[in-house]
Amino acid sequence: MINSTSSKETARIVPVILAGGSGVRLWPVSRPDCPKPFIKLDGALSLFQQTVKRCSEPELFECPIIVVGEGHRMLSEAQLTEIGVEPRAIIAEPCSRDTAAAIVIAAHYCSDFLRDSDLMAVFPSDQVIDDQDAFHAMVRSGRHTAQQVNRLVTFGITPTRAATEYGYIKRGRQLFGLPANKVASFIEKPIEDVAKAFLASGDYLWNSGMFLLPVRSFLRETAWLCPDLFLGTRNALSKAEIAGHIVRPNKQFFASVAKISIDYAVMELSSRVAVVPFECDWDDLGTWDAVAGKGEKDDRGNSTSGNVVGHENRNCHVHSRDRLTTVVGMEDCIVVSTKDAVLVTSKDRASELKACVQHMIDDQTPEVLKHPGEVRPWGRFAPLHNGHQHQVKMIEVNPGGRLSLQKHQYRAEHWIIVQGEATVTIDDEVQSLRAGGHVHIPLGAVHRLENFGSDPIVMIEVQTGTYFGEDDIIRLEDVYGRNRTDHPDAEKAAAA
Repeated sequence: MINSTSSKETARIVPVILAGGSGVRLWPVSRPDCPKPFIKLDGALSLFQQTVKRCSEPELFECPIIVVGEGHRMLSEAQLTEIGVEPRAIIAEPCSRDTAAAIVIAAHYCSDFLRDSDLMAVFPSDQVIDDQDAFHAMVRSGRHTAQQVNRLVTFGITPTRAATEYGYIKRGRQLFGLPANKVASFIEKPIEDVAKAFLASGDYLWNSGMFLLPVRSFLRETAWLCPDLFLGTRNALSKAEIAGHIVRPNKQFFASVAKISIDYAVMELSSRVAVVPFECDWDDLGTWDAVAGKGEKDDRGNSTSGNVVGHENRNCHVHSRDRLTTVVGMEDCIVVSTKDAVLVTSKDRASELKACVQHMIDDQTPEVLKHPGEVRPWGRFAPLHNGHQHQVKMIEVNPGGRLSLQKHQYRAEHWIIVQGEATVTIDDEVQSLRAGGHVHIPLGAVHRLENFGSDPIVMIEVQTGTYFGEDDIIRLEDVYGRNRTDHPDAEKAAAA
C-alpha cells in the first residue's frame, strides 16, 4: 500500500546544476571561454543564474551542487556571488565526460557528504522556464513519485509543436494513480514526419534532461548497469582535492570514464524509470532563431536586444550589447553584433551556424575561441590597447571583490581609479583611492586591490615591461583558492 502521508514527502532536495555545454550555435555571444549557460542574453541574468535562482526555494531545496569544467569554475563562482548564492559544492571537472559522469559523481558526493538528503534533482543550466510556480509544482510531483514508488524520475515536456531538435519519451502505463507514467521508451531526435505523428498521438513528451533521483537507488542502478562509470567516478571523488566548497576530482580516474550521456548509460537501460509530464513554456534556446522566438516583438515581428536601431525590417532579430547596430530593409534575418565579431544569417539557415563555427575552430580563428578580456571571481578585465612594451586594460572589481596579494617579475603597473573607492596595498603601505586617484606599482612590489564598498570599482591599468601574460602572477595570498599554476601558460612564464 502506498503511504500518502510519508514525512519524507517534505524532505528537501539537493539541486545539481550542470553548467557544461558549448552553445556554438549562439556564437558570437557564446564562446568557449564564456559559453551558453553563462551568457546574459537579456542583459540581466545568465541562463546559469536563472537556473540557480529557480532552485532557491528554501522549503523545497538544499544549497546547490554545481558541476562545471575547471576552466569555467571561476566564472560560475563570480555569477553565484552576483546573485548571492553560496553553493554546497562546486565540482570542477578536469575534463569533459558528458552528463553521465557529472551526475554520478554528484550522486557520490551526496552519498558521502549529505547523508541526510537522499533526493537529488538534476537541472541543465541552459534552459528557460518562465513559470517558477509551475517548475516547483513539477519538482514536488517528482518528489512524490520518487518517494512513493522509489523510481528514477525524468521530466518530460508536453510538446507544443512537431520539434525535430529534441529527443522524445514515450509514456507507458500510469503508475499507481500517481502523476507519473512508466517510461515505455526513449527516442532519438526524429525526422519531421515522425515528430508530427508523435505530436498527434499525445503519447510522447520532449526529453528535458531534468531528473529527480533517489541517491542510493540511483547509485545501485548505475553500479548494476554501468559498473565502469560507477567505479571510475567513485575513485575520482575518493581521490579528489577538496578545498572549502571546491571539489577537484582526480584527473586520472575521471578521464578513464567513458564519455556518455546519462540517458545511454543508465536511464534507457533501467526498468525503474518514471516520467512526470511538465506542461509549461520551456525552451533550451539552442539557436538564435529560438532566441528570436522568445523576444518581445513589434507590429512587424521584429525583436531587438541592446544598442539597436532598425528601419523598415520585418521578422528580424537584432542583438547588440556594445556598438550601435543599425539594420535597414531586411526580412527574416538575424544580426548579432559584439565588440569583435558580427553574425548575419537568414532565420531559415540559422541552424547551419554550427558548421560554420566548426570551420573557424579548425582554423583557430581567435574570435571564435574567446571574448576580448576575461572574467575573474572578483570581476572582469578587458584589453584596451597592446603595445610592444606596454599594455592598457580596463579592470572592474565587484563589491566585496579582492585581487590576490601578488607581484610580477616582468612588469610594473600604474593604476588610475575612474569609479568607486579602492583599498590598495603596496608592500607595507595601505591607502584608499577614489575616482581620479592613481598609484604606481614598481616591478616586484607586493600589491593588492580590494573593494570594501557597495559599488563596483572601475580602473585603468597601464602595464610597462617585457612580458604581459596573465601567467606572470606570483600569488602570495588568494581568497579564491587559485595559485600561480592556474593559468595554462604558467610554465612558459616560469621559463622566460
